[in-house]
Amino acid sequence: MQDVSKPERQRLIVSLIASRPIGTQHELQTALAGLGCEVTQATISRDLRELGIQKIRDPLGQPRFTVAAGTRRGDPREALASVLGQFARRAIATQNLVVIRCDLGTAPAVARALDRTEIQPLDKYSVMIYRPATWRI
Repeated sequence: MQDVSKPERQRLIVSLIASRPIGTQHELQTALAGLGCEVTQATISRDLRELGIQKIRDPLGQPRFTVAAGTRRGDPREALASVLGQFARRAIATQNLVVIRCDLGTAPAVARALDRTEIQPLDKYSVMIYRPATWRI
């Protein structure tokens, strides 16, 4: 395929994710390239965000992209509850600071879910999402 349009590329992404386990943007980029659709990681990242595609853990604990049911995004608060249930390991609140411990590599999904709720706090709050010090990079 040459010069794949954005809607066609996004249809390919949804089709690939629905038909096989894909856990990273690199795997998705390789699969798209195999179909003749050469795209950058930044383009894939934007498409995943626009499509509302989430990263979950499969029964074996491996990360996998999943297509949300339906074409519309659901309630952001329900999405936040789901993401926190999957990835958050502990949350500690003190005065105006909330610290959320997450699984490695899942903090961006938690932060995105928090942002999408557009909660307007009564006071200014800070949220820090981090990995435990015992994890080594």
